[in-house]
Amino acid sequence: YAVECMLAVAATDSVDALASFSNWGPTKVHVAAPGVSILSTIPTGYTCGGLQPGPLGYKSGTSMSAPQAAGAAVLVWSAFPAMTNLEVIARIIATADPLPSLTGKVSSGGRINLAAAVGFVGPQPVPFCGDGTCQAVDLRTWTIPDPASRRHAVEELAFEVVNLYDVLFEEELRDSV
Repeated sequence: YAVECMLAVAATDSVDALASFSNWGPTKVHVAAPGVSILSTIPTGYTCGGLQPGPLGYKSGTSMSAPQAAGAAVLVWSAFPAMTNLEVIARIIATADPLPSLTGKVSSGGRINLAAAVGFVGPQPVPFCGDGTCQAVDLRTWTIPDPASRRHAVEELAFEVVNLYDVLFEEELRDSV
């Protein structure tokens, strides 16, 4: 790579296949990250104050994969603050989930696995309540039974996860005082 502190990212789709539009190359791209139909803000225009974010919508592109890789790097660095930037990149590459669809396409042969990169241990079920029932959800294996309700279910789950972390953060603050 021309710049050793760069993490090059390809895009995958919902079945972990390389996206048709994605960059790839076993000597040029390190890892892959989801990049097809990613829920994001849709800009509505620019003003003197900068980009004006708009409603949520689904977008595709390596421009959707790159922020996931950047976010992974930040979280790895926060979990291991003594690491250098090169060590963070190496950890993300080394902990990628190997996928047959990415063999020979990216140098790691895999998709970013944030849980492995930050040293997450074991399934930690997240409470998810939908349709009046509550269940524990393992985010690594959770699937939505009705694809027609995908967006609603993902938004509900995201809301539940945010609420769970808010509660845990408040408890941690309370315990530290």
